[in-house]
Amino acid sequence: MGHYASALRHTNKPVYMNKNKSDNSHVADSWDTYWHGTGDIGAFSSGGVNHPAIRAFWDEFFQTVKRDYATPKIIDIASGNGAVVERALATFGDEQADFTCLDVSAAAITNIQVRFPQVNGVVTDARAIPFDSGSFDIVSSQFGVEYAGPEAITETARLIASGGRLALLLHNQTGSIHRECVESLDAIVRLQESRFIPYTTAMFDAGFKAVRGADRAPYESAAKQLSPAIRVLENIMKQYGQHVAGDTIARLYHDVNQIHQRIQHYEPDEVLDWLRKMDGELDAYAERMSSMSEAAIDPGLTRDLYVALGEPVGDGAWSVRVYYKPFVRWIWLGGILMALGGILAVSDRRYRLAVRKRRAVSTAASAAPGFAGQAGVDS
Repeated sequence: MGHYASALRHTNKPVYMNKNKSDNSHVADSWDTYWHGTGDIGAFSSGGVNHPAIRAFWDEFFQTVKRDYATPKIIDIASGNGAVVERALATFGDEQADFTCLDVSAAAITNIQVRFPQVNGVVTDARAIPFDSGSFDIVSSQFGVEYAGPEAITETARLIASGGRLALLLHNQTGSIHRECVESLDAIVRLQESRFIPYTTAMFDAGFKAVRGADRAPYESAAKQLSPAIRVLENIMKQYGQHVAGDTIARLYHDVNQIHQRIQHYEPDEVLDWLRKMDGELDAYAERMSSMSEAAIDPGLTRDLYVALGEPVGDGAWSVRVYYKPFVRWIWLGGILMALGGILAVSDRRYRLAVRKRRAVSTAASAAPGFAGQAGVDS
């Protein structure tokens, strides 16, 4: 593999390795469809997670790498459109560092290399990475490697050289990314089940003919058939907001309405071809959202699993320690339980009666000397 790594440094073209390894080629194709056309748009605005905390995490991480390594070899797994390498290059600038980006999508790697020609690109399945164990000082991934499954995380770990560092941002089923993916998947599935695009295609086909003098009855029938699907889109946007599924639902809804209002100004072939492409892109989008939803790590209410990377044990294998911790999250409930205990104690009727009794005894004791003095005067 040393020869292969050396060859990478002399080309900025994507290197294809083991692409057929994946048994989910349709998922790989869906990601390829996604990254096509993103061009030189910045990673954090077109595919990364645009959040200051995430930017700050990577900036701080690569500052420590710059401080501790003279010429680090860095690989980013499941790079997408280069969110991580963008932050790395912002830190290193033109200083010496060897960057490699790896993704199952050729379009993603091509886009990265257009923006960052100095970066090596590898197109391959993350479960079968074509590098020797210990080949890199720094291994990173942001919301990507988990989509390929546990095998990919094992592959990622074995790439770390002795004394190297592994930095992964992974999402879980209580996080906002997972929630967004689930909502987007639900929105797209409901859109497809409503047959919005087939009904829209039939309406526009009949509408274009009606504009040119054909009978309007087929158009009116198709428009009536489309109405329930329109209501489905409206309900989706009402439930999740207009930005669900990356604005896809809202964009489709408004674009179809605009074309319908000005149908005489559009070319039939262009509109019908656009709808066919949208239909294919929806399938790809649903595949991506499904894979991202299924990849989430599941923390449990009654237990947590901790995975710790150990030492290399030979033949490219690493030891991994898995700790099962029951009821760890319940520790944080201790303070709440103590507070509840105090509230219950204060609200106990017996406690209130005891307080009243003590007050009554205290009042009687303070009044007793006065009564005695009065009795003496009377005598």
